[in-house]
Amino acid sequence: MKRVLSCLLPILLFLLTLFTAAPALAQPPASEATFLAGRNVSAEDLSYVEEGYALAQRYIDETHGFRLYSPIFVNIRATGAPLNAAEVGESSKGSITIYTRSSGWRNQPPFSRIGVVAHEYVHVIQNQLLLSNMNSVPAWMIEGAAEYLASDALVSAGLVDRSTEDDEHLWLLAAEPGIGPLANYESVTAYKQE
Repeated sequence: MKRVLSCLLPILLFLLTLFTAAPALAQPPASEATFLAGRNVSAEDLSYVEEGYALAQRYIDETHGFRLYSPIFVNIRATGAPLNAAEVGESSKGSITIYTRSSGWRNQPPFSRIGVVAHEYVHVIQNQLLLSNMNSVPAWMIEGAAEYLASDALVSAGLVDRSTEDDEHLWLLAAEPGIGPLANYESVTAYKQE
């Protein structure tokens, strides 16, 4: 229990710092996203992406009072990721890309697909807040915060109950034996390798 608390404390401090600093930043009204869907993207996949974006935007604004301060592009591609067939999404300061033909997307239930978009939305916020310092934060903190906030958004919206969401995370961890131990993600250089 002591180890769990010692692991959670830095995460909570990071989240507190991240979202309490946000209102101090000059924020114009929330920017709209431009959705760019490839020709072969299904209407169903497009709806999951749009719903995930709207959910994340609403959740982060209502629970943490933060809005993106620059416009972003949401690219939806009916392909797999160029370098990793299982990769579902990626993000930067100004964009989110979702790969709807990746094995990771196809093997997930609908609530997880929506959660992927929320997860990537959190990364956009992290990129905007941390600016060029994204690589100065350990990978477990960046990914952990995105996972936690996306998961909480899904549960808070009633799209899934906490138990089912926890089971999904356990299943994903068991299905990905290459993740390795937490020690692999404690270095700030670990994020650069992903």
